[in-house]
Amino acid sequence: RDDDPERPVMKLIGRVFALKKIPPFEELLDAELCLIARIAHPRRYPPNGIIAGTGTPLSRLYIVVEGHLQLADGTLLPRILGVGSLMFEQTAPQDILSAPGRETLCLTINKHHFFTLIHECPAFVLGLLKLADPEKGLL
Repeated sequence: RDDDPERPVMKLIGRVFALKKIPPFEELLDAELCLIARIAHPRRYPPNGIIAGTGTPLSRLYIVVEGHLQLADGTLLPRILGVGSLMFEQTAPQDILSAPGRETLCLTINKHHFFTLIHECPAFVLGLLKLADPEKGLL
């Protein structure tokens, strides 16, 4: 079905090229990008789709490829979302929604694979630290 968020929407090479455009992935080696692309699952979210409810930790890492994610109050969120939830059980301060008026495409990485990625690809961790906002923390 076209509205199934689990249906495959990108081949492996498409995931590699999408990742190359997003910091901190742009600084990784091709072999590292291929490793990440293999474990990243594409998911489409309909306009205003609920990704997580208020007070809920995210269960996976979200890498926004098309569209954006935002809080219920309209605050735009970073293109990589979920690090704080996966590592520190941080919860969503408000509902997290996909973009209004358009579909949002994300690559998602589950918690187990996220920790494997941290272990196998330290350059990814360093890149995340460069992107972190000290005032807002990690979400």
